[in-house]
Amino acid sequence: MVAGSGGVTVVSGCGANSLVADCGFEAPLVPDGGMQTFSVGQTLGGWTVVGANGNVTLMSGSAADMGFQFSAHDGQQMIDLTGTTRTATGVAQDVATTPGTTYELSMWVGNIVDPSGYYGVYGNVKVTVDGVQVLLASNNDGDHLTVVTWEPFFVRFTASKDSTNIGFINDDSIVDNSNLLDDIVLTAM
Repeated sequence: MVAGSGGVTVVSGCGANSLVADCGFEAPLVPDGGMQTFSVGQTLGGWTVVGANGNVTLMSGSAADMGFQFSAHDGQQMIDLTGTTRTATGVAQDVATTPGTTYELSMWVGNIVDPSGYYGVYGNVKVTVDGVQVLLASNNDGDHLTVVTWEPFFVRFTASKDSTNIGFINDDSIVDNSNLLDDIVLTAM
């Protein structure tokens, strides 16, 4: 398993290259500047909300609050893994894979550094493959900015089955109100 961030060529946007359904969290469409919350067990796009009892929030790429601008990395929307409950909740989906094939899973983690503390200072996302954590994607960029700072991460794994579950779980502090995720790309190597 190989993992990393920075210095890696990660595709901006997810488009047709990704094996992941709704790789940019574009469905369902939320109103411009708005958001919609989904609880554990509910689905959005190709994703199922999983993890601890709680929720995640699908956000418009033009949402704003407390002087901060929450812009999607690419496309019109993104997901906030903290939701309104700020628990270890996230999203997952089963993806068709070929046993013995190596895949690269990449994602963008967005962060707001809020000196007041409401939106926290880092974004930590536990990345899982078939329920096993394979990466902690941690973004603490954005000091003195009022916009989301996005950072790319990736991990490689070899599939053992014809269907592989990929997941992204909030690992921020219970007092952090922002942990953004966008542009999930899964490609065979």
